Amino acid sequence: MKKREKMENLFGLEMTYEKVLALTKERMGIFGYHPHEIKAAAYKWYMELVEEKLEKEKK
Repeated sequence: MKKREKMENLFGLEMTYEKVLALTKERMGIFGYHPHEIKAAAYKWYMELVEEKLEKEKK
């Protein structure tokens, strides 16, 4: 298994960080947000997805 495939399946999420970042760029770029703000928002969104996944696994 390649390193990229491992990263995509790290948390068993349907969306990878790269997909989240692309969607965030698409949505926030329209409004003129700076790149560092977009990356921070994408990271926060991805971490929320990871936390939700981990909470579901605990139950």
